[in-house]
Amino acid sequence: THSAWIVENGMLKQELDRSVSQWNGGDPSTIVGDFRWMDYSVSVDIIYPEGAANGEWAGIGIRSATGMNWNNSGYTLHIQRDGWWNLYRVGSRVASGYVDASDSYRLTLIGLGDTVTAIIDGQVVATYQDANPMLSGRVKFSSGWNQVYFDNLEVKTVKGGIPYAL
Repeated sequence: THSAWIVENGMLKQELDRSVSQWNGGDPSTIVGDFRWMDYSVSVDIIYPEGAANGEWAGIGIRSATGMNWNNSGYTLHIQRDGWWNLYRVGSRVASGYVDASDSYRLTLIGLGDTVTAIIDGQVVATYQDANPMLSGRVKFSSGWNQVYFDNLEVKTVKGGIPYAL
């Protein structure tokens, strides 16, 4: 875990802001799951607390195999409170766009073989086919140095996929 992650009102919360000295210079993140997870989907509700500023962001990642920072490995979907989103392969943006601004979003990432699908509030916003795919890894929660809640985590196998590397 990188930062301070607490449970508040039954939700996971990234608690710290930029006033806290950081030894490694990365953004807040924490990891769950197994390195051997392959084809799966992950969904989570991102909830910005009252008073959150536009430009603050949070995200989820799949197939994270190395490092603590969100941009060390895997695929990550970030959403800002003001509706701007980015899909990354490791630390490189591969898609971006905008959805209607909200104080909460339901983010879903699906990894199936060489294809990653990003969904926000039930709408597919990007499909990325990777010529050199990362095929397994854990789920990662990440955010900027802003308070944000993560709730209703759901991880599922993908029909037709390989759920677990042996």
